[in-house]
Amino acid sequence: MKSISFRKLWIGQSIANFGDVLYIVAFITVLYEVTGSAFYLTLLPFLNMLGRFISSFYAPILMNRIPLVVLLYRSQVIKTAILFVLCLLLLLKLDIILVFILTAIFFIAFFDGWAMPAMNAMLPRLVEEEELAKANSFVAVLYESIQLAGWAIGGIAVNFLSGSLLIWLTVLLYFISTIMMAQIRDPIRFEKKEQARGKLDEILEGWKSI
Repeated sequence: MKSISFRKLWIGQSIANFGDVLYIVAFITVLYEVTGSAFYLTLLPFLNMLGRFISSFYAPILMNRIPLVVLLYRSQVIKTAILFVLCLLLLLKLDIILVFILTAIFFIAFFDGWAMPAMNAMLPRLVEEEELAKANSFVAVLYESIQLAGWAIGGIAVNFLSGSLLIWLTVLLYFISTIMMAQIRDPIRFEKKEQARGKLDEILEGWKSI
């Protein structure tokens, strides 16, 4: 697994995944400061899950029409832009900032929903066939470790930093991840798949296989 692109892929995606955990922890803090309501805190994981769920239905359509490296890169660029704009809005201390936060969480999760399927589809292209099982295990363990450690680190970090500063840190992590994604090179030439079937059939294709 000495491929430079594979290294860029797992490092960039790991940074982005760590940022995903940090911004949720940060938003929990910010929302509690703004509202003092537990109800809005429960909306965070719900909107995060809903955005990813809806996005997963569109992923097959996009992957058939857009190169995987482009899909990964664009996903991270859009996530970074949304979070950066939200940070600027937090500085303004608007009364309707709650609406912006909840909307941003949904759309960040929506665009992130493309990243994981695209990354999994990229792995066979970047590593040798005999190393594919090892690469899949490595990426899976790395993802779960980040999810486990990220909440603990985020909880500690939010005690030393404000929620707003933690969100700015996430923007920095997203920016670094975007740079890493831009350096990935797909060794296989992309061929757009022209589908004679409708988009609904493309969406349901994976479910039918399962």
